[in-house]
Amino acid sequence: MVAETVDSQPAAMGRTIDFTLTRRDIWQLNLELAPRLAVTWWLLLMLCILVAALSVGSTCIVCGDTVELGAFLTRLGLSIGATVLGFPIVYLILFGFVMLFVSPDWDVLGEHSVEVRGDGLFVTSRAGEGSHSWSGIRSVIKTENWLVIRARGYRFHVVPARAFRARAVFENIAADIRSRVAAAKQRGRAAPT
Repeated sequence: MVAETVDSQPAAMGRTIDFTLTRRDIWQLNLELAPRLAVTWWLLLMLCILVAALSVGSTCIVCGDTVELGAFLTRLGLSIGATVLGFPIVYLILFGFVMLFVSPDWDVLGEHSVEVRGDGLFVTSRAGEGSHSWSGIRSVIKTENWLVIRARGYRFHVVPARAFRARAVFENIAADIRSRVAAAKQRGRAAPT
């Protein structure tokens, strides 16, 4: 839970957020974030449909069949349908396979602590400690149940909303972190090179 602080400090300043992440949490986060990747999903789906169309067309050409338009469209429709249904199934199978091998040693599962400081975030987990300056944070995504902080590269810190004593505290801290990251980015753009 979030440690109490003095009211005169900014919403998130000096707050320590302690929580534990489980496989179930990662699964729920993945399902909640998947719709946000709509552009990626559509591009992959279009690629799959193109592959399905080419495979049906090439099958007709290789076999030397003279296929009527109706038969071709039926084959194409079945192929696209299988692709559309198969794509999420394959995604879930692959993600499930990855979840089998996620361990606390990867710094994903287990107990975590995120402290909001004036100069950035200080993160502690079973794997060790680290800090991220506000300018080093690439993005902050807030969903209904999660605060996802992306640091340099592909380093993510996931904070569940349940770690906060009240929904308003979650909203305030998320807004404060976002504004600090935005201010750091603005200062970075304004700095002479």
